[in-house]
Amino acid sequence: MVDPEQFNADQLAFGNGLGGPTWVVRQAHTDITLAPVSEALLALSAPRARAAGITNVDWRQADAATAALDGFDLLASNFGLMFFGDPVAAFAHLRRAASPGARMAFVRWRSLAENPWMEVPMRAVSPHVPPRSKPDPQAPGMFAFADPQRVSHVLIAAGWAPPRFDELDCDLDIAAGRGLEEAVVQSTPIGAVGSWLRGQPAEVVAAAVASIREALAAHRDRASC
Repeated sequence: MVDPEQFNADQLAFGNGLGGPTWVVRQAHTDITLAPVSEALLALSAPRARAAGITNVDWRQADAATAALDGFDLLASNFGLMFFGDPVAAFAHLRRAASPGARMAFVRWRSLAENPWMEVPMRAVSPHVPPRSKPDPQAPGMFAFADPQRVSHVLIAAGWAPPRFDELDCDLDIAAGRGLEEAVVQSTPIGAVGSWLRGQPAEVVAAAVASIREALAAHRDRASC
């Protein structure tokens, strides 16, 4: 079982330490890669027309699971909700913070097997690193919401209406149009591959990167999400 408070503390430490700068460096590239998904989320969430004339935006850095929030009529997230240590409590907090008729729209990853852009590099790296214990499918993480039934259970238990699921099949260019080497770079420092290789000897990392390059070369033309 995951300790929610410890998990959140670990996430904060990672984000404020090594993880944050790594993601910032890769953010523009990641935005290009995920553009088809982001566009679909905007179309689905359909921000209200009355906001079109707003010229200022209020940016807040806070933990959505606990932050003082009030009166929102639209909650939207682009792959940000699978990392709650206690998802039912977090979504219940968001429900209390939202207006009575508020809507929520978010995107989540389906199973690893349905995301070859991630599965291919992970399989390429696995022979080079010590085997990992089988992860808890309900533990916080990238694929924690892969099961629609679990998502429904969490949201309903938190006070939200039963959700509607729309599957989005699209091509993700993890190279952002910049070729194989850029795809290798994007696959290496972030996500599961990055955590596997963190702290490994240089020769292990080099061998793993070579395997990633070889594996991705066979998928130059297409990678689905």
